[in-house]
Amino acid sequence: MNVKFFYKEKNQFVDELFLSANYIPEKCYSKKWIERRGHIEGITKKITRIKDAINSEISVEIIELCKRHNCSSLFMEDLSWLGSIGGKWDHSEQQSAITQACSQESISVYKVNAKNTSTAHPLTGEIGRPIGRDIIWSTGDIMDRDIISTMNQVQREGKRKIKSGRFSKTEKKSGIKLVSLRDKNKPTPKRVKRKHSRRRENLKLLERIRNKKTF
Repeated sequence: MNVKFFYKEKNQFVDELFLSANYIPEKCYSKKWIERRGHIEGITKKITRIKDAINSEISVEIIELCKRHNCSSLFMEDLSWLGSIGGKWDHSEQQSAITQACSQESISVYKVNAKNTSTAHPLTGEIGRPIGRDIIWSTGDIMDRDIISTMNQVQREGKRKIKSGRFSKTEKKSGIKLVSLRDKNKPTPKRVKRKHSRRRENLKLLERIRNKKTF
């Protein structure tokens, strides 16, 4: 094991402990430590500003789309069950920014059950099989998982909390049931085809099975 890499990781772990405890030992209280801590705090603040800017841009784009299509309601997945397992994606801050921006434009935001929104067939409810970013079902239908999620969200019942003084009540809104996966006035989307044929691979596999010796 590389000794230099080992001590580098060990020092990084100790630094993180000191920062989380907001404690700097007297022996380590030097100009170098202060500069290093200030640099870390500066990077953290910059990351926060970038995230806030991204959330703001997303909110503006969503509002513009709602206005363009005369939407007075917006349905979003209820991701409260995720807690802190969302990783680097802070879904709570992002959804809060969207909700706040929509409220200023009189657009109501409802949360829907997020279970299987990106894998369930929008019409039959069948759970599909993922192929990269696409989902395929037994009927042969194949769609992008983001489009599937959107189609399922608009069909589900949404809920939102309305505060009235010291009390709050839950308002529900039914979704819009879809009857088709596409607009009849638009051409049928092309099916995704394999870039490479597996015919030769399957033939070789079949040949190996036939020639395999059995004892």
